[in-house]
Amino acid sequence: MAHAKYFGASSMHRRIDCPASATLEDHMPDSEGLAARTGSAAHALAEYCWETGEHTRMHVHTPAPHPYQDIIVTPEMCEAVQMYLTELTDIDADVKMIEQQVSYAEFVLDHAPAVASSMGEAAQQLVASTEFRDQIMNDCFGTADFVGINNTTNTIVTRDYKNGITPVWAEGNAQLRCYSLAVLDTFGWMLDAETVDAGIVQPHAGIRAPEHPLIDTETFSVADLKRWGKEVMIPAIIKALLPSPEYGATDHACQFCKAKGVCRARADKAQELALFEFDALEAKQPELPSPTTLSVEEMGRVLAWEGRMTKWFKDVRGYAAYQAIEEGMVIPGQKVVQGSKNLAWTDELAADKALGRAKISADERRKSWTLRTPTQISKEFGAQAKAALDKYATRGEGELKLVDESAKGVAITIKPKAKQLQDEFAEYADEVL
Repeated sequence: MAHAKYFGASSMHRRIDCPASATLEDHMPDSEGLAARTGSAAHALAEYCWETGEHTRMHVHTPAPHPYQDIIVTPEMCEAVQMYLTELTDIDADVKMIEQQVSYAEFVLDHAPAVASSMGEAAQQLVASTEFRDQIMNDCFGTADFVGINNTTNTIVTRDYKNGITPVWAEGNAQLRCYSLAVLDTFGWMLDAETVDAGIVQPHAGIRAPEHPLIDTETFSVADLKRWGKEVMIPAIIKALLPSPEYGATDHACQFCKAKGVCRARADKAQELALFEFDALEAKQPELPSPTTLSVEEMGRVLAWEGRMTKWFKDVRGYAAYQAIEEGMVIPGQKVVQGSKNLAWTDELAADKALGRAKISADERRKSWTLRTPTQISKEFGAQAKAALDKYATRGEGELKLVDESAKGVAITIKPKAKQLQDEFAEYADEVL
C-alpha cells in the first residue's frame, strides 16, 4: 500500500483518467516551479487581506506573506487578488470561510465497500484492509480556497482561485467536486444542503482571454454530487490502488503529471503518430517521409498531433536533464555541458566612458539613462565598440544543461548520487578514525 498523497483534490482528475498515474508519480521528484510558487503567494496574500480587511495595494512591491517572502507582490498580483476578494465579498452566504481545510475521507470510506462489491474480489479485499483506510484518511483532504453556506437557499458555495493564464472550466471539474464533497462532509450538519454552487475565479485568464469569463461556475444538486463521488471518484481511487492499475494517457491527465516524461503509455500514444516503431530504432535517426508524399488524411493526422508531440519531447528532455544533472545518469547520445549567460558589463561606468571615447553618443549608447546591454551595443556598432566590449563585457557561467553529443561544449562528468554518498561517508569515516 502506498504512503504518498495520491488522492488530493487537485490531482483527482488524473486519477480518474489514469489510475496508474498515482503510483507512477510516487517515484518522481517533487518540484515547485516559480509559477506554482507565485500562485501560492497569491493565495497567501488573499488570505491575509481577507482576514485583516486590508486592500491588496497596500502590499505592492513588498514580500508576499509567510512562507512566500521570496516572492515580491506585483501590481498585477494585487489587481488579480483584489478581483478575487471582491467576488467573495459579493457572494450571498451566511457563513464565509477562506483557505479552509476540509476532508472527503469519510465519504469515501462510507461508500467504498458498496462500490467495491461490483469491482471484484481484489477490490473488496483492498477496501476491507486497514491500509486502505489509512491511505484514504491521509489522502482525501485539502484546502478549499473559499467555502460559503447559505442557509436560506440550502446551498453550499465553493470557489477556487487560479493564478494562471490558461482558462479552467468549472463544468465537471473534479477538484471543485472533491472540495464540494468535503464541505458536505465537514459542514453538512450546519444545513440541509440541496444545491452546490461551484466556481473558479481566474483573473489573469479573464484579462488575457476576453472570450473567457472571469468567473466560471456550475450549479448542481447534492444528489448529483454524491452520485459522481460513488460512480466516478471512488472507483478511480480503488483502481489506482489495485495491482497493475490502468493507464489513460490523455492531454487532460498528462498536462501536470510529474511522470509524463517517462510514462510508457504516453510514449505509446505518441507512437501512434510516428511512422516507425520506437523499439526498432537503433543509433541512427529515423527517416521521416517528405511532406509532399503525405496524403491529405496523413497531413491532418500529423498536424493534429503537433502540439502534443512537441510537448512530449520537451517533457522527456526535461526529465532526462534532471536524471543526468542531478542523478549522474548517462543518457546515450547526450552530454552535460556548462551553460552560459548573456554578455554583461563588468563595470558599467567604465564601459560608458569607453563607448563615449569610441565616438558613440550618449543617446546611442543609453536607453532611459541606462547603458544598453553589450549584445545590443555589439549588434549596432560592431567594430566601433570592440575595445569597450573586449575590456568591460563578459559572459558568466550559466546552469548545466543536457545537449546532443554533437553540440558544442566540453562534456562534464556528473558523479552518480550513490557514489557521492559513498565518497562523503568515506571522507567522514577517515576523519572520525
